[in-house]
Amino acid sequence: MATLKPVYGAPTAFTATLTSLASGSARQSAVVDNTTTLALDYLIGGGFKTAAGSLGTNPAVNVWVFALTDGTNYGGTGSGNTLGGGDAAFTMPSNTGNLRLAASCVINTAASVEYFNPVSVAALFNGEMPQKFGIIVQNNTGLALDATTPGAVDYQAINLQSV
Repeated sequence: MATLKPVYGAPTAFTATLTSLASGSARQSAVVDNTTTLALDYLIGGGFKTAAGSLGTNPAVNVWVFALTDGTNYGGTGSGNTLGGGDAAFTMPSNTGNLRLAASCVINTAASVEYFNPVSVAALFNGEMPQKFGIIVQNNTGLALDATTPGAVDYQAINLQSV
């Protein structure tokens, strides 16, 4: 009887320009296309660094996930946004119910990198991996992200192999 073991792909940074992302602003990433890789899941994780200064109340950077819903449209499109359009500014809607909150990275110290634990993308979608997905990074720290090293979010494919 064969044993199945996980095979992890190389971590890859989402394409999203986070340099100097202002507090109260958000940015969407380019889409990750799983139609070729056919990964059973992806882990997303990373960290963020703010500029120096005084943090706001409850400072955090939120990472949201959006996914292809019908072959053309992405859940969360609206409020003048076109999700899936690549690395671009994003206006957070007042109702985020169509987006999935993957992580809220609490920022404890300004100008220091704070990390969040890896999160399963499939778990955000009831155990099923979407064909295509991307992230939205929402800065709620009271400070802009750092101008040179703002941090990044990586994705890592997970498949199974028979041994």
